[in-house]
Amino acid sequence: MKKIYLACFSTGWDSGDVMGYALTEDGHCIARHISRNKLFSQHDMGFTSNLNSDTYEKYCGPEYELEWVDNPDSHDGWWEASRLNKKLWADAKDVP
Repeated sequence: MKKIYLACFSTGWDSGDVMGYALTEDGHCIARHISRNKLFSQHDMGFTSNLNSDTYEKYCGPEYELEWVDNPDSHDGWWEASRLNKKLWADAKDVP
């Protein structure tokens, strides 16, 4: 079963909005969304709702697990997925 990590980060805007990301364990960012705050982000990213389930199922198949990451800075799974994401981007730059 594939795991999808969900997290949100401050946009830095005065409004307090956050940017939510869905990052697969193999490093692909398959969804993102600007939300009003963390609770809205959990809903908008599909952690507390069925939103994005079509996107997640399209990438992972019907069997996947969502994990909300409150502290990405100290979450080993998020860090590994982020490392793989950076590698995917670096490899893509090498393609002519």
